Amino acid sequence: MQNWVSETRGMEYGFGLRKIEFRKLFPLLPDLTIVGHSGSTGSFMFYCPKLDVYLAGTLNQTDEVKNSVKLMVKLLSLLQRKE
Repeated sequence: MQNWVSETRGMEYGFGLRKIEFRKLFPLLPDLTIVGHSGSTGSFMFYCPKLDVYLAGTLNQTDEVKNSVKLMVKLLSLLQRKE
C-alpha cells in the first residue's frame, strides 16, 4: 500500500493511501508527514508517525476537503509544540 507515486508537490499516492509531507507543500509548515486517506465528502483519517497521532473526522461538505488538511496542520502543530 505504500508504493508511493508522486501526485503533486508534497503529495504521493499508494494503493488506497495518500502521504502528505507538510514541509514540501509549503516550506513554512511543520516538518511532519501524515499517511491516510481523505474522502470526497470532507471525511478523513490520517496517521502522523512522528507524533504517533491519529486524526479522523468529517467536515461533511465536498467543498471542505482542502480545509481538512489545514485543520490537521493546525492540530499537529499544536501537539508538536507540547512535546
